[in-house]
Amino acid sequence: VRIESSTGCLLYVGSNDATMDVAKSFVDVKVKTIGGNDVTFSNFPVGEYLPLQVLQLFSNGTDSAAMNNCMAIW
Repeated sequence: VRIESSTGCLLYVGSNDATMDVAKSFVDVKVKTIGGNDVTFSNFPVGEYLPLQVLQLFSNGTDSAAMNNCMAIW
């Protein structure tokens, strides 16, 4: 299977919580990679980029604090 890296993106993980304390500065994020794998990053630090190319951000498996605050970068 040929993987086109241009079809994926980097994903910046943000949060909607304006008062980020230590307990809330980590979220769970579930994505589909360009390789077709579903991967869940548990306790991923807010304010960082996922270390892979992403095709899809899942609503199930992703914390609500991060759901609408992630940013795709192509």
